[in-house]
Amino acid sequence: MVITLSSLAELVQFHGNCTLAVRGGAVSVLLPVVRSTDNNEDLAGTSLSVHRLLERFDEFSPDGDIINCVMIHKQPAFDHPLLKGHKLLSPDGDIIDCVMIHKQPAFDHPLLKGHKLLDPPEIPKEHNQTGILNDNFQLWSLSGESCPDKTIPILRNIKDGIMSKPSSPNIFKRESINEFPIAKHEYAIAKASEGEYYGAKAIFNVWEPYVSDHEFSLAQMWVASASTSGTERELHTLEVGWQVCKGLYGDNLPKLFVYWTMLYLFWGSLASHKAAGFMINLCGLGICMYDYSSILQADTYKTTGCYNLKCPGFVQTNKKILLGGSFTKISKYNGKQYCFTPMIWKDSETQNWWLRVGPDIIGYWPSSLVPLLKNHASLVHFGGEIVDTGPNWYHTYTQMGSGNFPNEGFGRAAYVRTLQVMEANNYLTQIPIPQFEATFPNCYDIKQGFSNKWGKYFYYGGPGQNSKCTRGNK
Repeated sequence: MVITLSSLAELVQFHGNCTLAVRGGAVSVLLPVVRSTDNNEDLAGTSLSVHRLLERFDEFSPDGDIINCVMIHKQPAFDHPLLKGHKLLSPDGDIIDCVMIHKQPAFDHPLLKGHKLLDPPEIPKEHNQTGILNDNFQLWSLSGESCPDKTIPILRNIKDGIMSKPSSPNIFKRESINEFPIAKHEYAIAKASEGEYYGAKAIFNVWEPYVSDHEFSLAQMWVASASTSGTERELHTLEVGWQVCKGLYGDNLPKLFVYWTMLYLFWGSLASHKAAGFMINLCGLGICMYDYSSILQADTYKTTGCYNLKCPGFVQTNKKILLGGSFTKISKYNGKQYCFTPMIWKDSETQNWWLRVGPDIIGYWPSSLVPLLKNHASLVHFGGEIVDTGPNWYHTYTQMGSGNFPNEGFGRAAYVRTLQVMEANNYLTQIPIPQFEATFPNCYDIKQGFSNKWGKYFYYGGPGQNSKCTRGNK
């Protein structure tokens, strides 16, 4: 029986066992193809997946040949001309390039020329260590694959051949907001009172909400600082969370993401803009304004900031975590709940801001990227966000969180728990007197709570359009 490359991929994905791969005939079919020098097909995913299986055992093939299982980064697949440079395939179809750590996009930033990789600072202290994840919380690493030492994983741009997915419509990158004058961001968030913060941490359960085309739904943590002078307002943010956004990632699976930006806002008389009837709450950070198509004039998320590694900025140091990668396990309605725990904190020596997810330190944002955050953050927010790009008379069906209202409670609604902020002494403490806000409670709401086990927490989210959430909310 002839086994096609697609059936090999299915064999690997669903069986994940070296013996089955051998007995199914995968090896005898695959190896000649990989060794071929005139094959024009990109064999990265299939060959690496099968060889990863063979790494575990020494096996006998059906015809009696002994199969030697080798380390993944030393396998013959990398001798193939089309496989120069390490490439991996995720079960969800993503192709991952293993890029030398010193050649990652961050070092193309003019402020980071000559920058040397830094060692992680001391982990913040806290009363209870929480949120430890298993080693394979992302789909791409289910088989045990990771990039070799001194490299980092970056999503392949299928169109251009390397480095992350193709550019998406600007609304997904939060860029050129002017092009979408009726697009509106809606939030259900908890906000720390204004103060001096040196980091933040929380536990989020992960869901797979329905998201309409050209929109997104996310849950995240914001660490930010703002400055106002006359009619100008400058906002610098660092963000981490999970997100569903087909326009950015190519599917509707929840992804781990990071984001950063420097946003410059200019506005004139609010009275002259109210007639336009467009009001948004930018970034969930309490910046309310009208007709922002005529108010935002400068950066508008355009040149300073982006998702993941889509532009120079964030410095990744971890070879096991894929920014933009899918989560392995997703919470189920009335079923098991799956969480992840992001933490952002400031290194008092270098002034840089580090990111950890569960037990893994992922990398850092150099403080030179976000000058307003050089000393500390003044704002910390947690919660959900959606973008509605539809017409003004029609509210989107895009869901936030689980797609259910917070009053449904545990196992049905999305939550964020154990809300913490970091003090100057490098100590994580419970968030002080948070404020809870929902842009349109009939569409997406929020409900706070406290328990000895969870500390301060909240349920949030909703279905979007329903009998009480219609055209009147735009």
